[in-house]
Amino acid sequence: MKTERILRRFAIACAVVLLFAAATPRTSWIAPSGSGMTHSAGWDWIATLSGVLALAGLGVGAAARPRIALAVFGASIAAGAFGLAMFAAASHWAALMTGAMTLPGWILYPAPLVPAFAVVAAAGMVCTLILLGVWLQPSRCA
Repeated sequence: MKTERILRRFAIACAVVLLFAAATPRTSWIAPSGSGMTHSAGWDWIATLSGVLALAGLGVGAAARPRIALAVFGASIAAGAFGLAMFAAASHWAALMTGAMTLPGWILYPAPLVPAFAVVAAAGMVCTLILLGVWLQPSRCA
């Protein structure tokens, strides 16, 4: 029971952190003339919406206990949402680091918190999957 509570709280904390992804600094480009542009490429909104989905999934899963089917459904939604946020942030960071988003002659300032949100989403997904395993144990169904 204590393990389940810790895992659920940690997963919820990860989902809450994802809600703040849209408020993070964006990637910026500065042209040789001094003008510039700022863009997020959408990873931040995907992470924010994934945080909402993860919270909903964790809530459904926890409320559905001890009914296995609804608990599995809720945990699966949460794990999928965390996975989507992790993929969006990690792929955006990989594109930044490999130069895929570099413009000739422009100076690139990558968004600084993208990898942190990828790690938070990965941690939330791992906790949710372990929580799903705990919920599937027959001794925990009573």
